[in-house]
Amino acid sequence: MVTVLGIFALITAVAACYTGNTFQTRRETEARAAFAEQSRQTFGGYTLEQYVKSYSSYKDAVYYPDTDTYMISAPLINQYPLLPCGCEIAAAVSLISYNGYSVSLEDFTERFITYDENFYHDEDEVLHGPDPAEVFVGNPYGWGYGCYPNVLAKSMNDCFAALGSTETAHAVTGLSEDDLEELIKGGVPVIVWATLDMKEYNYTDPSVWIVGESGRELTWYKGSHTLLLTGLDEDYFYFCDPNDKETRTRHSRKIFMNRYEAAGMRAVIVKR
Repeated sequence: MVTVLGIFALITAVAACYTGNTFQTRRETEARAAFAEQSRQTFGGYTLEQYVKSYSSYKDAVYYPDTDTYMISAPLINQYPLLPCGCEIAAAVSLISYNGYSVSLEDFTERFITYDENFYHDEDEVLHGPDPAEVFVGNPYGWGYGCYPNVLAKSMNDCFAALGSTETAHAVTGLSEDDLEELIKGGVPVIVWATLDMKEYNYTDPSVWIVGESGRELTWYKGSHTLLLTGLDEDYFYFCDPNDKETRTRHSRKIFMNRYEAAGMRAVIVKR
């Protein structure tokens, strides 16, 4: 009887070990597959690895081991006093300057930004206005709203072409926190859409208009802001914030990701 029980226990133990090993192997296989799939994911037609490799012979993010911090040495460009409504433009000029080109805020705005401040009411007093996916809405020199990444990327590409550069800017959505970390550690600055000082949007008093004659309603929440992401550590992301900041600013990763996600996870990356 003891012998039978012993054999049964041995078989049970072997089966449990086999099942456990099989489960562990399956999990490892699934993890490898997920990583491989992630590495194949493209943003603007390129993988994150391709963006990083395009910067690898140019500049690296500086790593500070004492604080476990990575920092990209992009210049801080102030949108004021010239462009009180031009944070996207200032972020673009900061990135272009980091990549080694000389262009001023005024030159970039005059030559490469198309803006439209034409709002009107129809016979039913419904407000109609421009599409931020097609043009800079408002006037960057005064009053306005801004634009979405594809508009800014096109302006940057026009600028690169005028400078004789083959670099390309790409409007992307959906970059995760891990994706942003990979880019920054690889020396790739990222233009991101979030909010002023990472405060919540003002959801109580949005601006609402119909895009042209399309019938499509657009809601723009107050407090939208665009910055250049240039650094990170375990708890914070670091930014070149064009909103009249004198030094690089930092915001907690959690708060930034909340604001960035609320803004649609919109970004622009440049491939060298």
